[in-house]
Formats: sequence, structure tokens, C-alpha cells
Amino acid sequence: MLLTIAKMSAPSQPSLRVVVLLIAVSAPLALGLETLIREQLLIPMIGAELEEVREFYWPELTDELRRATLTRIAWLLVGVTVAAGALGVALLRRAGRELGPAKIRDRLLLLTSIPQVPAILATLCFAFGSTLLPVLIGIAISTAFVLAQGLVGERMLARGE
Repeated sequence: MLLTIAKMSAPSQPSLRVVVLLIAVSAPLALGLETLIREQLLIPMIGAELEEVREFYWPELTDELRRATLTRIAWLLVGVTVAAGALGVALLRRAGRELGPAKIRDRLLLLTSIPQVPAILATLCFAFGSTLLPVLIGIAISTAFVLAQGLVGERMLARGE
């Protein structure tokens, strides 16, 4: 009886696949949510005042210059996302050799954030005026690397590394 109660009260953890999928969709969801909040809430409420402040303090910062600069930064972040994703996979493989299976899951959850950081920064570029294409490419690359890390982690756990 006591064993049954203990099993019922023990918290169940979601599978590794579910956790990795949730992490993988977080960057696209962040872009969607940020865009929705900005377009439907912030711009209607304070957009005109922000434009006046920008024109007063930074008159040389035209819309074209801002868009071009932020788009270049977003493209740079695409490259950083590729490098960060490769680094995340490499660090996960290295951790698999150094750590036991019990720690791989924890390390995987931490390492999946590596390719997501530059993708999230790219969404901020879009929020301030970048074009959408480099942001979408960065998010797609980030999501692909998170899923790749999940596959690597799952294989390592299956082999018992």
C-alpha cells in the first residue's frame, strides 16, 4: 500500500522528446508573441511618442538607415546561430563521454539554449525594424539545431553513454 502511494505521489517527468520539442518551438513562439504584442499593443499605445523621441534625439537615424543596420545585424546573427548550434552539438557529445546517462538529460536542457540565444536576439532586431527574412532563417536554423541536439541526446541515452 505504501509503495502504491509513493508511486502515485512521485512527479512524472515528460519524455525527452516532449521537452526538446517544447524548447524547439520556443523561439518561433517568441517571435510570434513579440510581434503580436508590438503590433497590437505597443505601437497603438506609444508608437507616435517613440517616433517623436527618436526624431528629436537621433534625427540622423532615418528609417532606411535603421532598417539596413538592423538587417545586417540580423544576418550576422544567422551566422552566429550556425556556429552556436554546432558548438551546442559538440558540447553535448563531449558531455556524453564525460558524464553518465543521468546527467546527459540535464546537460541537454542547458545546451539547447546555446543556438537559441542568437535567434532570440535576431527577433529583437525585427522588433526594432530589421527585415523578416534573416530572422526567420535564424529561427529555423536554431530550431533545427535544438532538434538535432535532442536526437543526439536521445541516442546517447539509448546507448547508455
